[in-house]
Amino acid sequence: MIKYNFFILLLLIKFISTIDIIDNVLHIDYTSDKFIDHLNHLNSTWKAGRNFDQEIMAKKFKNLKVVDEENVDEENQQPKLHNKRQILIPDDYIPDYFDARQKWPLCRTISLIPNQGQYCSSCWAVGVVQAINDRICIGSNQRINVEISAQDLLTCCKECTKNGEGCQGGYPSRGWKYWITNGLVTGGQHGDLTTCQPFNIPPMNLATFTPYLQLSHIIQTPVCQQQCVNGKNYAQDKYYGLHYYKVPNDERSIRREIYHHGPVEANYRVYPDFHHYKTGIYQHLLGTQSEGHSIKIIGWGTENGIPYWLCANSWTKLWGNLGGFFKIIRGQNHCGIENQVYGGWPRL
Repeated sequence: MIKYNFFILLLLIKFISTIDIIDNVLHIDYTSDKFIDHLNHLNSTWKAGRNFDQEIMAKKFKNLKVVDEENVDEENQQPKLHNKRQILIPDDYIPDYFDARQKWPLCRTISLIPNQGQYCSSCWAVGVVQAINDRICIGSNQRINVEISAQDLLTCCKECTKNGEGCQGGYPSRGWKYWITNGLVTGGQHGDLTTCQPFNIPPMNLATFTPYLQLSHIIQTPVCQQQCVNGKNYAQDKYYGLHYYKVPNDERSIRREIYHHGPVEANYRVYPDFHHYKTGIYQHLLGTQSEGHSIKIIGWGTENGIPYWLCANSWTKLWGNLGGFFKIIRGQNHCGIENQVYGGWPRL
């Protein structure tokens, strides 16, 4: 009984200490070096460091991101397949470690870290097209390597947003649906004039950008242009989806989907500490403000006994120390990352 009471006392002391730490940090500017130091002193599963300029972040720090899918009507929360053929995933062996870049080495887009642009909350569109790129390549047995235009989706899918302003955030599930009903043209990164509609929003610069922006700092969404800059026919340049679907929100179903059909687009909650991620397996530690963010999951694994998802962000290759990729705890629906996962199949 004495040992048991002593164990309870230790847990209580640890809990009180944690509350004291959090209470102290809540009074610290989330953009400051002091906040980063606190994160590292917690000796967690990941290391923090400066990715964004502190002065710029402090001036423009405010919630504005992807529109939360949980607030979308039920039809868009549970997308219906657009044909009668379901994709059946056999319940077979799923490896403990997987990286889509290794299974489909000829699909160069799997390794791509996009640039979502300066002062535009376009990750909802970028995340969708990044997964579509990979699905087109995989669906063609790695014969078709193409980049689909985030610009086309961002500017032309008015139903994907609340007010028609794609740079103020959007609904990723509606982006998948738009690919099927309207199609999307090709489009590379900023300045790539070999594609129909490259991203024409100035590239993100980590020295002058922060993902949290006041509405007054968001640029006006470019006008939908139904024409190609490379001289090709806009309508003929389009790629269409056959169907899209919401992957069941459990860890094994997501792994099976990725293993058999390729990377998926996922939405989750971003907290202030995530902006300072450098290496390791991210888990939310400190900071209460949050907004939705869209990324691509390309694999999974285990590190020091901790399971993780391997994800591609859209904040350039300079963000973090993994070339724009990051790891996040797997199997706990951490920050909601396993709750809103989407995939689709191309019409080829």
